Formats: sequence, C-alpha cells, structure tokens
Amino acid sequence: MLAAVIIAALVAFSLSRKPTSEELDKQRKRLLADFKSADIETLTLEEGDRRIVCRREGADEWRVLEPIQVPADGGQVEGILDRLELAEKVASIYPEKGKSLDLAQYGLDKPARRITATARGGAGATWTVLVGKEGGVADSVFVALEGRPAVYAVRKDAVQKTAATATDLRSKNLAPRIGTFDLKKACVSAAELDGKAAFDVECEKPKDKWELTKPLHDLADSQAIEALANKLYDHRIRAEDFVVDDPTKAAEYGLDNPLLTVTLASDSKTQTVIFSRRQEGAAAAWYALQKGEQAIVRVPESLMDGLRRGPSELRDRALAGFWADDVAEIAATGPAREVLLKKEDGDWKIKGEPAAPADNDVTQQFLSGLKDAQVESFIADAPAGLEPYGLADSQRLLLTLKKGDGSVLSEVALGSATPDGQGVYAMRPPYPAVLSLKKQTCLDNAQAGRLAFLKRLVLQEPQSEAVELALERQGRRFHCQWSDRDSRWDLLEPIQGKADEEAVRAILADLAYLRAEGFAAEKTADLAPFGLDRPEATVSVTYRAPAMPRKEGAEEAPAAQRVRTLLVGAATDTPAKGRYARLAEDERVFVLADSVAAHAQADLASKDICKATELTALTFRTDGATVRFTRDASRGVWTDAEGRDLEPQLAARVADAAKLLESLVALRVADYTEKSPALYGFDKPRLIVELEEKATKGKQVVIGSEVEDGNCYVRGPATGFVHVAAKADVGRLLSVLEPVPRTSESAATPAEAAP
Repeated sequence: MLAAVIIAALVAFSLSRKPTSEELDKQRKRLLADFKSADIETLTLEEGDRRIVCRREGADEWRVLEPIQVPADGGQVEGILDRLELAEKVASIYPEKGKSLDLAQYGLDKPARRITATARGGAGATWTVLVGKEGGVADSVFVALEGRPAVYAVRKDAVQKTAATATDLRSKNLAPRIGTFDLKKACVSAAELDGKAAFDVECEKPKDKWELTKPLHDLADSQAIEALANKLYDHRIRAEDFVVDDPTKAAEYGLDNPLLTVTLASDSKTQTVIFSRRQEGAAAAWYALQKGEQAIVRVPESLMDGLRRGPSELRDRALAGFWADDVAEIAATGPAREVLLKKEDGDWKIKGEPAAPADNDVTQQFLSGLKDAQVESFIADAPAGLEPYGLADSQRLLLTLKKGDGSVLSEVALGSATPDGQGVYAMRPPYPAVLSLKKQTCLDNAQAGRLAFLKRLVLQEPQSEAVELALERQGRRFHCQWSDRDSRWDLLEPIQGKADEEAVRAILADLAYLRAEGFAAEKTADLAPFGLDRPEATVSVTYRAPAMPRKEGAEEAPAAQRVRTLLVGAATDTPAKGRYARLAEDERVFVLADSVAAHAQADLASKDICKATELTALTFRTDGATVRFTRDASRGVWTDAEGRDLEPQLAARVADAAKLLESLVALRVADYTEKSPALYGFDKPRLIVELEEKATKGKQVVIGSEVEDGNCYVRGPATGFVHVAAKADVGRLLSVLEPVPRTSESAATPAEAAP
C-alpha cells in the first residue's frame, strides 16, 4: 500500500511538472532552445573581416578581448544576449528529403554576420547563428543555426543589435562602478594648478564610518565621498572622445605627470584614474586614463573640477553621525556632574539617585539637535594642549550615545565657550581635532544636565472635576465656587456675584496639563532667589473626591477632596523665559510660561456688561436726544418707533449695536461696587441704552466718562460691577446717534425723531 501511495505521488508530481500546451508551443517557437543569457560566458560577432570577442568577467562585468582589450559595456552585451534568448521563429523552412536548401536564396551561402555564444563551463554549450538577408515579410530576417539544415525567419530586432562595432560594445565609463556599500577607500591627489595649492587626501571606511587618514585624522563626509565616486562613475565617454588605445602614449597627453589622481577601492579591486591638461593652440584640452587599461580619452574641464576635492571638502561638518531611533542610552559625564538616561519600553528614564522619568519630547529634541548640529569652524587639527579650550579630561563634558547592546554610536566632548560667547569648543573622540559649534538648545541641555531632561509635565488634573478656585495676588483674594445647580462659577470673594467664566476656565485648562518650560532646582531650602518666599500669585484649586468602589459589608468612608496649589514667583530668562513657580506639594522649582502666569494673575470677577436675548426694542438716550427702535420679528429687521423702515446705513448700525448688546464684555473690572456716580461719569452719562426683551424690560447700559485711550466706564445689567469698556465697543453704540444721508422720504433720521 505504501509503495502504491509513493508511485501515485510520483505520477502526480510528474504530471504537475509537465509543460502545458501553451508552454510547449512557446518552446517550439524559440530559435535557441535551452539558451539562457545569464549562462553565457563568451560572445563573438563576426562580420566580413571584423571580429569582436566579449567575455564575462564576474557576475555583471564584461570585457572586450578582440580587436582590443578594454572593458565592455555590460548593458549592450546583455541586450544582445537577451534578444537572442527571446528570439522566436516567424517561419521555418526545411529541405525536401534527400535534398539541401539553396542557401544563396536566403543570403546564407555567405552570411552577413556570424554570432557565436558559449555557455560557461569547460564543456559549455555553443550556439552559432548565421544571419542572412531580410525576409521581406513581417519585418524579418533569415537566419540559420550552424550544424542544422533548416532556415528560419525571425524578427529583425532579434539580431539587429549584433551589427555592433567595437566602439559600440566598449564601456563608455572611465571605470567600472564600485557599489556604495563596497567602497572602502577614496584618495585624491592634486598637483598645484592655476594658483590652487597641491594636496594629497586619503579617506578610508574601516567599519561603518568614513575617516580622513591623510593629511589629518578626522571624520569624513560619507555623502561627499559618494558624490565624488558618482561624479567619476556617471561620466559618459562619447565615441569621439576616445583618443587612442595605447597607454604608452600617455606622455604625449601629459598623463606621465598628472594634475589629478583619483583612486577608489573596495576589498577586492582598486581603480585609479589620472587626469592631465595639454595646451592645444589657444585652447586647453583635458585627458584621462584608467591605470591598467588601454584607452586615453578626452574629458571636460568640469569633470576634473568636480573631482578635485581636498580635505576641507571631504571633511564631515556634521557633529555626530547616528540615527536617533538607534539610541538607547545617553550618558553625560564631566566635572562634578553625571547624567545617565536609558530608554525602557519606549520611554526615557533618568537613572541614579533619585531616579526620575525623563521628558520624551525633550530627549528626542536633544538627539535631533545633536544629529543636525554642524561644525561652525575647525579650530586646530592637532592641538598642543586641550586646556585652553576646556577640553582636557578634567574639564570637558563627554556625551556618549549607545545602542541597546551597549555598543557606542557616537561620542562628543564639549568644552568652554568661544571668546565671542556665541559658540562652544568641541571634539569628536577619538579624533584629535578641536572645532567650534554654534550655541543651541541641545548643547545647553547637555551642559545643564539632569534638570534639562526632567519630565516637563508637572500636573495633570481633569478640568471638569474642579469645584473651588482661590486666587491671591497683590493682597487681593478671589474665591470662586462651582454651582452644579446653575452650571456656572460664582464669585464669593471679594464680593458675591458672577465669576469671569473665561478667566476661570483658562486657569483650570492650564492645570489640566501643566508643563514646565524648564527646571531651576529639584530641591531648595531657600525660595527667596526665585521670588517664591513671597509669591506674586497663589492659585489653589479644589477637585472633587474620586469615586471609590464600595466593598460589600464595609463602611463607606468619605473620600477626601484634593487641593492643588500653584505658587508663581519672579520673572526669569533662565533656564527659559517665564516666571519661577512651584507646586505646594512638590519641591521642584520650575519655569512657568508667561501666558500661564498671566492667567494666574487675572481678575476673576465677571467682565460681562450685558447679556441680552430676544431684543424687541432699543432706546438710545443722550443729554440732547432720545431715539427708539423696534424690531420687526416677522421680517427680522429694525425699524423706527412707528415701524417705518430705516435708511440702510442706519439699519446696519442698529443691527450691529443689538448684536453687540447680546454679549457685551468689558476690558476689566474697575470697581466691584459703585462708590459715587460722579466718579465714573454716571451722573452725566455719555449714553444710556434701554433694552426691551421679549421676557423683560428695564435693563440699562450706562456709558460714563473716558478713562484712558478712549475707553470708558460702563455699568450694565449683567453684574453690579463698574467696568471699563473698549473704545471700539462704545463707538459702535454711539454710532447709532450719528447722522446718516437721507435717501428716502419714508424714513426719519435720529435727530428728527428726537422730542
């Protein structure tokens, strides 16, 4: 039974491997059975007395062996082989039994071309294709296979490329390309030229970084080296630029004493190309030769200029080369300071005593800044001493970045500030060069150490859970309480009334996600230097007690409300711009953004002057005029007291004033109670606006005297406070009484309506 199963499986496998009828048809149509271009080692093209032989050298390199020995254009050779592999018979002509074909009829008695391809291996298969004359149909040509009696017609393009010359098939590159990852060495040697100094520079890539090894030891710019190699490899030689295939004539073109020598090498090959200039009459010509090759070629001056790259151009100006995502550890060590940060489960932690969470955003910005930092200038390539730069071992701050496996990604040493105070001296160990960097946040954070990396989020409380807010500033205390019944904030101190909802919400929003701009101290016994012994403002917010799950059978203990208190101190510019601050339950002193500090010093009394809804009439009174307007609800327009339409300009002013009175808000509170009408100009008001609403009448907005910048005292129905209204808002109300051009007999001006 087992044997039967095995036999059945073999039969099934055999049937599955059997080509389909379509595949068999395709195979029968192929001119060269079993021909695969990737297996071909030698290609020979013969036409008359011309013979070209190409041989594969390596996986993707070809060489012309006859009539000259030069590198071949692999793309051209592979193109010929690919066409032969895919060539299909358009027609097949076989001789009658016992007879042979008349080859002259097909131009094959004396073939126009002979193509021979030999596969790799000692006994590799050989295919020889003879090319005759055109077939006359289907754009075809007659061909024959040596050793076979038949004649075939194939599409002309199958053999068209075989009509190539040695110039067509030779490489048009100065040197065969070495891949970016394989390139290990780059050298440029330049003679003195037109006042430009001679130099000799060598760069090597021992591991994963390019280094300058001559004339100095430093990091090299990988992109500049790759650009240099690409400049050489991408240059294409035109047919007319091939001068002579005889390196013994190099001296005739000045190549015995080259002006420029470029050497590129991998572990397995080295390429050296030399360049020269020769004066030819009034003009100069430029020549190149790859050592070990035959061809002397003409090149443009721009190519040599692009390849003439000295130490300063190949030197890396990036401070540190690494990928930020690869960094798992940051160490900063120096005199009397040491900080170690490690990435754990995607978050950065500050190690040591005490351990603390680091700020992920700040740490990532530090790494990004360090990666993007550029060398401002190279100060000394081989300094006699490092003390003048603050870079001696006992002075410097050493930054070390490591991978998760502990291997070092990059090291940077920071020294003292440059004389102009705008930069800092630095080194890139193990390279000896001293350089300068422009001052920037990432370097400041590195030198600040632990404080710079502490997690900036210092408080997080849900805004919706706040029930009380107390604010003390400049000897004045505000106390607000949330009313669940009215869904609003009420002011309890210094007077009972409405609280400024916007100001309260701004403070609560700040405390919902309070971020420090920076830290000044983790712990201090003396708060005076920060202005926190006598804070300029103190904000205390009481939050609801958290809902506690009740255990069956246990007595329900009332959960305690929590209070968060923020103290705001003196202004500062270091470590960031803002104001010093701290939380009562936290020993750290941090810098609060100016915008947040401003919210903490606000007046919490309501700034609402008037809140009107469904207005039906408005009366504007001054010392000399009274004008009344009514709203036609059916049409949604304002009319005069008799219901007549207003002039368009006046109608727009009245509508604008009505819109303003729906929510008129003051700039600030002047007094919580009116001390004397004359003090605010309310005894002789500039304007009184009486409001009639659908549900209520008798509300008034009273505009008093000016204070500053045209702003005015104002009293309104929303609160009992005396406010200061903006000049622009007062102007919008007064504009209703200004005369407008008369355009209709049916409407009266405000002056005509006055009693």
